[in-house]
Amino acid sequence: MMAEHSRIGLIVNPIAGIGGPLAARSSDGFATMQEAENLGGKAVSADRALRALRRLHMLRPETEIITMADPMGLSVARAAGFNPSICGGPIKDHSTALDTQVAARSMLESRVRLILFAGGDGTARDIFETAAERIPLVGIPSGVKMHSSVFALSPEAAGETVAIALRQPLGSRLAEIMDADADALAAGRPSAQLFGYAATPDVPRLFQAVKGARPNGGEAEIETLGRMLAREAEPGQLLLFGPGTTMAAIKRGFGCAGTLMGVDAMVDDRVIATDADAATLEQLCRTHAQRVLMVGIVGGQGFIFGRGNQQITPDVIRHVSTDSLRIIATREKLHALAPNPLRIDTGDMDLDRALEGYRRVHTGPNDSMIMCIAAGF
Repeated sequence: MMAEHSRIGLIVNPIAGIGGPLAARSSDGFATMQEAENLGGKAVSADRALRALRRLHMLRPETEIITMADPMGLSVARAAGFNPSICGGPIKDHSTALDTQVAARSMLESRVRLILFAGGDGTARDIFETAAERIPLVGIPSGVKMHSSVFALSPEAAGETVAIALRQPLGSRLAEIMDADADALAAGRPSAQLFGYAATPDVPRLFQAVKGARPNGGEAEIETLGRMLAREAEPGQLLLFGPGTTMAAIKRGFGCAGTLMGVDAMVDDRVIATDADAATLEQLCRTHAQRVLMVGIVGGQGFIFGRGNQQITPDVIRHVSTDSLRIIATREKLHALAPNPLRIDTGDMDLDRALEGYRRVHTGPNDSMIMCIAAGF
């Protein structure tokens, strides 16, 4: 038996993130994974957990992993090169919040050093309800939305964090457990609700920030920018608008309401798709020769892709030339991020690396800032 300081818990929520390309606000609304897959959804959490565990195995191959039976971690841990122990019995194809809570409780009883989990805000809440501040949590970002600051910047950053925590005595810091406020979202006012503070290893450079409140100011300039971009649009050009309040202002400049939390498409002043899923967006890109993609950034976190807009898949992004990608944000939002870069986490590491570098962010008509975009950690 390994020393307890090398023992960690692993929880994989198999359905986490499957609703992103389907333009779902979360993955909780699907009765089974099969239902989501029948609609075109693809499971992502196991692949992202594997990326994190491979990084951990490279750095700390002696780590002892306590996990659940498939599909909540066993095969993923083995695929990464570990020989895990199981702390729970067979699990249905569609795991539940109770399964996650039972797993967390079993891992506490096994005296693991920390719990590494793949999921989104809902998974973080389920584990927090059991573990609270008693044990550090490290989230592998795998959900549709990830407002909480228990998530690492990327799967590899999660593996790196665990390796650091096991290698040396390390304190912990408190991180917010957040989730979307369902009532506010239904009322058209997207906001996140605080559910508590969990412990995380004290490596802040490897964790994302909590999703921030929208800074005041700059919205009039963004709407004016939208009017300017509308005048510059070419006939027959496919215009894709990402989600969020910044893009809502852009869409008002184009003269359309669109959807606040979805991706919308226009051609020649006509809305041709609202709240479109990945399949629709990919088909539109294939049938239009000229394409422009406009996206905002997540306040407080700085993510351009990979947080709440997974219907904009790597396939969609590759259809858009670099010159036709418009990143848009208020100066107030960009200043609130300083000195951190903007970030991307599309799930395609080659694409993430290709998008890295310094890029122009439009902040108003004839006004912009050059910002660094980083992938990974």
